[in-house]
Amino acid sequence: LQPYTVHPSDKFETLIDSFRRRNSKNSGNSSGGSYLFILDGEKLNPFSTCIDEDLEGGEMIDVTFKETVSASQSAENVSKRNFGSLEDITPISIQTIRNKCKTRPKKFKLRKCDTLDTLRKEYIAYYRSKGCRKVRFYLRHKLLEKCNDSLESLGLIDMDKLDAIENDRAF
Repeated sequence: LQPYTVHPSDKFETLIDSFRRRNSKNSGNSSGGSYLFILDGEKLNPFSTCIDEDLEGGEMIDVTFKETVSASQSAENVSKRNFGSLEDITPISIQTIRNKCKTRPKKFKLRKCDTLDTLRKEYIAYYRSKGCRKVRFYLRHKLLEKCNDSLESLGLIDMDKLDAIENDRAF
C-alpha cells in the first residue's frame, strides 16, 4: 500500500507517472510488462481529475502489473482459464440519493455481477464519518431486500437511482 496525495484539479497522469517511476526503481519492472490503474472497477482515465471522478479523499486506486508474455504462452494460458461471461463483469454506475435529500446523488461504480450487499458495504464505508451505520435501498419506492442477489438480477441498470435510507429512518 503506497499512499499518494494529489490536488483535486491535478490530472491522474501525474500520479501514474510518479507511481511508475517509484516502482521501476524499487522492483526493476521497467520493462516486460505494464501497470493497469483501476478505480471502482473501471480503468482509470489518466486525463481525468479527482473532481471529474467525484473523489473526496481516502479512496483507493487498484494497480495491477501485467507481464508481457509470448504469443505461445498467452494462447496456452487462455485455454486453461475458465472465463465467466463478459456481460457479468460489465461496469455499471448506481446513483444513491441520501435520505431523500435534494443534493447531487453519489455515484458508485460496480459490476452487474456485484451484490446489493457490496453496494451496502461501500455506501456505509463512504458515509460512516457522517453517521451512517445501516442503510436500506429503495428502487422506485420498493424496498430491495435480497442482499445476495446480483444487481442485474434485481433489475438494476447503468445510472439507476436508488433511495438510500440510513439508520432505520422512515421512507
